[in-house]
Amino acid sequence: MTAGLPLHAGQASPAVSDLQRRLTALDHDCADDAAGRFGSATEAAVRSFQQARGLEVDGRCGRQTWLALEDAGRQLGDRLLYLTAPMLRGDDVADLQTSLGSLGFDAGWIDGLFGPDTAEALTEFQINTALNGDGIFGPESLRALRRLTGRTGPAHPVASLREVERLAAGAATVGEQRIVIVDPGGSAPITEAIARRLLQAGARVIVIHDPDPSASAAMANQFNASLVYCLRSQVQDAVSHAYYEGPTFESVGGRRLASLVCHELDRVLPVSGECIGRQVPLLKETRMTAVESRIGPTVMLVQHAPAVADALLAALASWCSTPLEG
Repeated sequence: MTAGLPLHAGQASPAVSDLQRRLTALDHDCADDAAGRFGSATEAAVRSFQQARGLEVDGRCGRQTWLALEDAGRQLGDRLLYLTAPMLRGDDVADLQTSLGSLGFDAGWIDGLFGPDTAEALTEFQINTALNGDGIFGPESLRALRRLTGRTGPAHPVASLREVERLAAGAATVGEQRIVIVDPGGSAPITEAIARRLLQAGARVIVIHDPDPSASAAMANQFNASLVYCLRSQVQDAVSHAYYEGPTFESVGGRRLASLVCHELDRVLPVSGECIGRQVPLLKETRMTAVESRIGPTVMLVQHAPAVADALLAALASWCSTPLEG
């Protein structure tokens, strides 16, 4: 269900009852509110869930929060998993990706999306365990996976190693990069200024002006970018720089870039920023290093626009030359 969203405090409907049922099943208690009424307990439960999932915490159940609730309700083995369009998504897919990765089968980004990398890794796993290599995860594949992962101990997905290897072997200058700059709305002058400077340095650059993060992620993947940077203005008086982090995987390149952006912007903004791991769509659905900065209030961003553009350019250049810590 995505029609009728967002759900928020003060509403009363069957959809709110469904929301409360899903939250309660995930141990986010909203029992102090009457069934179907979105009161303070339901809002607190939504905030708790959003915080736990690395989403934007606003106490409202919009599309991304609802999709995350659906994802969280799926356990490995509940359904067949296979490559389809649109891609299957859920915590069951993320568990499969983690388990395959812990056995050395590279399912790519652990994002809970059953894409081509996951299908290929699953097929390789099936062939190596004398199963039919059809790329469909069903009961037989589940039994084989549980039998093998039970012997390996804690999961150490190969995706983390692959990212480190890719970044260590990557281009060392801005001019050799393919960069996507995302403006979801409200920061066009700064993003355009950054893009111009990057183009002058020889980089291949596109600027995406789109409020839909999933659409932006799809364009970045199609462009085969080496990094994605999103600048989002906001009303709140706060600054944050987010990189992708899930329950069993974090983007080391993203954490490095977020740290560099935070360092450079702290020098020019009156409000200090924080680096945080999140699972928001732009970070989760891109296949490369990505960072999303949220800066507010908007008037502060406008007042410091030239300095912000220079600081961001310096951070991106620093990341290109040293994409990993140390």
